[in-house]
Amino acid sequence: MAGKRKTARKAGRKKKKQQTPGWVWLFTGLAIGLSIAAAIYIQDRGGASAVVKKASEALPERKSEPRQSAKKAEKKKGVEFTFYDDLPNNEVIIPEEDFEVRRNQPETEIQAPGSYILQVGSFSSSGDAERLKANLALMGLPAHIQKVSVDSRNYHRVRIGPVNDLDELNRTRAQLIEADIQAMIIRVDN
Repeated sequence: MAGKRKTARKAGRKKKKQQTPGWVWLFTGLAIGLSIAAAIYIQDRGGASAVVKKASEALPERKSEPRQSAKKAEKKKGVEFTFYDDLPNNEVIIPEEDFEVRRNQPETEIQAPGSYILQVGSFSSSGDAERLKANLALMGLPAHIQKVSVDSRNYHRVRIGPVNDLDELNRTRAQLIEADIQAMIIRVDN
């Protein structure tokens, strides 16, 4: 009986068809794709020069006439542009003193009594606001973040205060100026 089983197994193996391995199909597809890509590439290289030749043949030949000015050409067409004449008349001269940057100059001290808030920054991302708040904390300045919505956009304002003591306010401003941080001063009505 053992002999019959062995012959049955051999017969079963012979009945199975030999399947083509997957790597053969992979390389066949790759070879076909590369040959198509090469054919397109070769055709395009020759085709581009053919297109240029056809375009140059289609252009009318130009006579060697001297160039006319833009105004004469426009007048011939019946269209007259006044832009070039109007532009010098509408020129705005900005004084040179407006371009002067005044940094690192001591700000004038605030002398009017009252309650003030220093807004140090306004960010659309809360991460940037938290980073600035942490930097201010390292400088010894306690700050808080106020979330506001303006025109359906959220902003995160980093603020210090309210501060009622003018000496403390001016010291804080001096410390911010020294750290090259600009602050907006907001007076709070009591």
